[in-house]
Amino acid sequence: MSDDSVVGLVITESGIRGVQLSRLKSKTPVVTAHGEVAIPPGIAKDSEIVDRDAAVLALRKLWTQAGFTTKKVALGVGNRRVIVREVSAPDLPLAQIKRALPYQIGDLLPVPPEQAIIDFYPLRETVLANAEVAVEGLLVAVIAEMVEGIVATVKGAHLKVDSVDLLPFALTRVVTRTVSQDAPYLAVNVGANSTNVVVILNKIPQFVRMIPICGDTIVAALAETFGIDLQSARGIHVRGSIADLAPQELARLESIRQPITELAARIKGTGDYYNAKEGTSPWHGVVLSGSAARLPMLAEGIETVTGQRVELLRPTAGLVVSRRLKEPFLDAQAIRFAMPIGLAMGESR
Repeated sequence: MSDDSVVGLVITESGIRGVQLSRLKSKTPVVTAHGEVAIPPGIAKDSEIVDRDAAVLALRKLWTQAGFTTKKVALGVGNRRVIVREVSAPDLPLAQIKRALPYQIGDLLPVPPEQAIIDFYPLRETVLANAEVAVEGLLVAVIAEMVEGIVATVKGAHLKVDSVDLLPFALTRVVTRTVSQDAPYLAVNVGANSTNVVVILNKIPQFVRMIPICGDTIVAALAETFGIDLQSARGIHVRGSIADLAPQELARLESIRQPITELAARIKGTGDYYNAKEGTSPWHGVVLSGSAARLPMLAEGIETVTGQRVELLRPTAGLVVSRRLKEPFLDAQAIRFAMPIGLAMGESR
């Protein structure tokens, strides 16, 4: 396997998911392997490792089952403890802006600045009232201990961390390969444990929000309605077996309309908050992905609340899918792997 192969890897409370890409420097990278393993409760929580030994075993199991041939990993981080804010900084070289940030945003952090990893993603230049030029951009701050714990776990499985990236940026990378429009739009990834929303304009993330209402929120309502456990309820949307339910059972799905409506309202609120800023254009359209993207009534509910068209992401558009894969990787499966694909793409590769 070529040395440029890398596995995009996401660890959540309910499972570990990865995609291996090769020929990353070409215009059409190749999907050469993919896989996921479920993990029991208590191993990870909100993308943080709780039981390192158990997580290491799960990673080794994933590598064996998926048939990954490289040990290089592009690791994703993103939970409610990650801070993403739009800030304005003096028009200085990027390195100087980054050095000054810890002194400017200390009040935003739950820990001292020296215990956080802080980065700055420049978006645009703007002219202030006093005619001085400033740089507007996204501040990203992550608690260092959280990242170090995930990295140590990956290394404990004898893997090499090639990069660590923010999940919303990975989502932007994969979405903008397939979507092109002049107006801002929302990229929404509904995972099992969190929902990421990114406002994208001209292929650049303009605003990021992480929402606690997620796939498992809706799955819990499914489990309660049908009197089954969470794992069985997840299977309803993972396998698409909802189509096999009797009409009277389908009627009971009304129980999940409330959490879907609440999630859709948060998604709409994110776009509206972005539009409240002076000079922004109205956003149009939602691109939906994630392990919970095909939950029954989800896309319909988002369309109803937002009044916008919802399009399901095709993460493999523009990629070559190897014929040697162990398991099929059609759109229905690939939509669950949008984040790992975006991580593996890596803007620096």
